[in-house]
Amino acid sequence: MNIKDEVKKLTPVFLLERKQWLHLKHESLYQLKRFYNAITNGSNNNVNHCIAKVTFYSHQIEKGLSHSNFRYGFGKSALMNLSSALEDLKRCDSDYPECAAYQSAVAALQEYRYKHENAGYHIDDMIALFPSDIWNDASASASANGGSVPVKASLKDGNATIPFENLFLNRRSVREFSDSPLTETEIQHVIEVATKAPSVCNRQPVRVYAITNKSVIEKALKLQGGFNGYKVPPALFLITADNEAFLSISEHNEGFVDGGLFSMALLMAMEANKIAACPLNTMFSKQIDQQTRNLIGVPENEFLIMYIAAGHFPDETHTCISKRYPVQDILTIVR
Repeated sequence: MNIKDEVKKLTPVFLLERKQWLHLKHESLYQLKRFYNAITNGSNNNVNHCIAKVTFYSHQIEKGLSHSNFRYGFGKSALMNLSSALEDLKRCDSDYPECAAYQSAVAALQEYRYKHENAGYHIDDMIALFPSDIWNDASASASANGGSVPVKASLKDGNATIPFENLFLNRRSVREFSDSPLTETEIQHVIEVATKAPSVCNRQPVRVYAITNKSVIEKALKLQGGFNGYKVPPALFLITADNEAFLSISEHNEGFVDGGLFSMALLMAMEANKIAACPLNTMFSKQIDQQTRNLIGVPENEFLIMYIAAGHFPDETHTCISKRYPVQDILTIVR
């Protein structure tokens, strides 16, 4: 036995546990500080922050545009915030017209204006929120850059046999579903496919709660807060990660990694089996986290990773275009 092992043997357990706790606290605070210094908030206004805000607010408009039960005059608060964010972006980036977030925003604005004016619904107060150059760019924008796009169930018939790349490229988050329930066989099958997702040292920490009780789904989504305005989906999956699968403090974030990998695999399994789905975050306050655990029966040793609302595709629905950034904006090749 070496000296290190001998010291461990002689050290009281509570001192070893305290040392581990202090190390975890130090690591967590270090990560928290890095995160806080980087996030978009009122005092930060660099290009990345501006892009994030434009993307966030234009996506709110896109979601409203995709509702099958379209609500005319929606989104004044989001439009006000988008107007301010666009002005910030223009100040931060002299090449803003080439920015993917800007192009998405003006395309969404164009669809917003067209839908209202085509229906004879006056939105002069909304139009006045944006300067003329924004509207000029909007009128010249490509519709494929932003707004909504139709999704048809009939186009999903071949999903089980098409190449994976096509399956992936054609997948979209869908928030409106047919009324037919998901069967237990369908649920078990897509979960079984998703279990092939990798995990650290194959410890498979992911746990899945497949909720089909309408009352429970309704309560869960009310707590979640990001699915307002849509009908209750036929099924709601809660993905968690069991911390008891991990062995050391260095793995304290591994559950989010493994849970994210599993969730993406599950989304693709659903798409291949003609099941529509939309991931929803579970970044909750302590109070909402506990209420969610109590409602669904999630033990304290599990992280909440995300929800996935799911059901069969309706004959036709609309969803957000959600334009992606060009590869050169996100790729760094280290030679």
